[in-house]
Amino acid sequence: MRLLNQALKQERFMKATTGLRIGEFQRLVEETKGDWNALKSARTLSIEDRERKVGGGRKQTFATCEEQLFLVLFWMRSYPTLLMLEVLFSGDEVTHWRIIQRITPLLSKRRISVVQPGRKRIRSMEEMKEAFPEIHEAIQDMLVDATEQRIQRPKDKRKNKKYRSGKKKAHTVKTQIITDAASGRILHVSHTVEGKRHDFRLFKETVCRTATDGGIRLLADSGYQGLKDQFPNLVKAQVAMKRFRGAPPLTRKQRRENRLLSKTRIFVEHAFGRMKQYKVLDHVFRHAIKRYNPVFRAIASITNLKLEMRAQAA
Repeated sequence: MRLLNQALKQERFMKATTGLRIGEFQRLVEETKGDWNALKSARTLSIEDRERKVGGGRKQTFATCEEQLFLVLFWMRSYPTLLMLEVLFSGDEVTHWRIIQRITPLLSKRRISVVQPGRKRIRSMEEMKEAFPEIHEAIQDMLVDATEQRIQRPKDKRKNKKYRSGKKKAHTVKTQIITDAASGRILHVSHTVEGKRHDFRLFKETVCRTATDGGIRLLADSGYQGLKDQFPNLVKAQVAMKRFRGAPPLTRKQRRENRLLSKTRIFVEHAFGRMKQYKVLDHVFRHAIKRYNPVFRAIASITNLKLEMRAQAA
């Protein structure tokens, strides 16, 4: 592949097309290749009534893990249409989309904790610490926040109403993350819901009411009012104070405390900024909504890889 060969020779070309340095891309290939080979073998053995031997027939357009991974990262970074991918790369739109669907779940298997709908919720911060034993001993502050992204207007009337966000005046989806304030690492990604769902409601669907603090302070913005009351075991939770309608203005002390909290909470916004360098999370999402969360989790895992390798190099 011409673009891949050029990117492997020039650092700036690799960063422009994939958002990664050459060493980071090669590390990602090493970690993904085992799962990629296993998936390829499973697909090959699942074919019934095979007439040719394994490896026979027309050769694949993207035959290696490196080529397929580069294609997926290029798509995430620039978010071109599938027709544009066909112009830039050999192959056709269907081939490109199948590769994206197969590779994306492989990228989110490491460096991220995920809770899907219907599964057991987080019952203690100790469970979060068990997922990342190598870094959690030093964690003091955890930041929680959610982000919205626009989607195409659903044609179905019920979905049209469901995904309409009054705040954004558009159709959106929402995903919540929990990050480490010190390192900026993304520790947890929630399931994706309609954009009009309240941030605190999404938090309650992710974290159990009996969750304990585990010696960690959880920081949240003013959208999480009631966190201390409904989660009494999170004794170290800190939420930005909000002035309600009809109530007196915040005092000077309260405003100063909000400013101090904002100076720490800004790092969760930095995490969103790093993720949205991949334009698939910044532009209007053009594909099925069920495809959104795997892409979000994959980019969160890639972001953690970049932070990890650059911290080691520093």
